[in-house]
Amino acid sequence: MKLSLLVLTLFFGVVFSAGADDRPNILLFTADDLHAESLGVYGGRPPGLTPNLDAFAAESMLFNRAHVNTAICAPCRAIIATGRYSHRSGAMGFMPAREDVPDIVTTLKAGGYRAGILGKVGHSTPKTSMKWDFEVDQSGLGNGRDPAMYARQSETFFQQCKEAGKPFYFMVNSHDPHRPYCDPEKLLRGAAMPSRVYDPAEVDVPGFLPDLPGVRKELAQYLNSTRRLDDTFGSVMKALEDSGFAGKTLVLFITDNGIAVPFAKCNAWFHSTRTPLLARWPGTIEAGARDDVHFVSVVDFFPTFLEVTGVQGPAGLDGRSFTAAQR
Repeated sequence: MKLSLLVLTLFFGVVFSAGADDRPNILLFTADDLHAESLGVYGGRPPGLTPNLDAFAAESMLFNRAHVNTAICAPCRAIIATGRYSHRSGAMGFMPAREDVPDIVTTLKAGGYRAGILGKVGHSTPKTSMKWDFEVDQSGLGNGRDPAMYARQSETFFQQCKEAGKPFYFMVNSHDPHRPYCDPEKLLRGAAMPSRVYDPAEVDVPGFLPDLPGVRKELAQYLNSTRRLDDTFGSVMKALEDSGFAGKTLVLFITDNGIAVPFAKCNAWFHSTRTPLLARWPGTIEAGARDDVHFVSVVDFFPTFLEVTGVQGPAGLDGRSFTAAQR
């Protein structure tokens, strides 16, 4: 057996072997400014804050040593799009990537995939020449905070993919739990209420913040936003299931950086770069698997997506496929 297939078998559970008509879809779901340890499966409290993500984790592989490469939104997403560190693509800070740098959307489209995006369109599109087939931004998604609108737009995209007869790359970006946090008395225009709201007494203050009344009040609103993120994730997963695509779709969940408080965004602190990373691929990734050993990061997404789709990719990527983690 070739080494690449052997490693894929060890790491994901079975060998992937598919013809062009059976190529997997990819759905990358990102949260915005989520503290990794908010998820129940990463030790988050209060219990039950993220029921949809916890249920998804039971069907997925959990990476316990996953990090973003830059702890702020636009450059982090540019690294996902280009597979290169910011200083190599030109996408430093909020600067665009150079037009000569290859990107994942153009590459997958050339390989026969359809590309769609919900939310964070500008931050996730670092080049003018990088064109999505389907895009709906914040204003069309209840300010990026309405689970029902995410579901409807996902349904539309999945139906278009069926009609086109193409596999897809779908990047779904929630604007939760980014500030301003969900204050039930001051909802942002178009934003939905979460399925549950929280009281300051329920907050588990992270050890890098002072346990003060004002901090608890703000973090309770952050929990509201995190619960609504979970609602959105659940609505998109239901749309995927209803579409019939779930069985042949690799779904990944991450955040773009840590919570927007001191020591947890825009710097190199541990909680700034640490991301939850959950990966579900029915029949290929073992449900409930966990990796506590390998460091992986978002610069690895581009080569990973190329390997699992079989699309020919560009040279010069800085990451490597997750399936190579045990080589």
